Amino acid sequence: MARGRRKYPQQIGGALQDILSRIDNEGHFEIVRLVRLWPEVVGEMIARRTEVTGLKFHTAVVKVSGAMWIQELNLMKRQILERLRVAMGNDAVRDLRFVSGRLSRRERPK
Repeated sequence: MARGRRKYPQQIGGALQDILSRIDNEGHFEIVRLVRLWPEVVGEMIARRTEVTGLKFHTAVVKVSGAMWIQELNLMKRQILERLRVAMGNDAVRDLRFVSGRLSRRERPK
């Protein structure tokens, strides 16, 4: 009986990432990564007032709680895109579109 190479345990996140990258050659799961990384990329204060709602044709649609925040985020767009590129390790998000709307979750108090 031949013995194969011993495989060492791998964290579940790493194993899932390998599987997703093999079956997701068109980038459909990038929205999941984007939603998960968004608070880390933009910070808690902005994350409380925004919500990623979609990713289509490399453009992330972000719902924002008010017009003032849309204006502020448009000024920060370049920095946010660069942070997203680094955090995601690819260019799945090439543009951001901020839209006004009611967030699906309540804003957390300070």
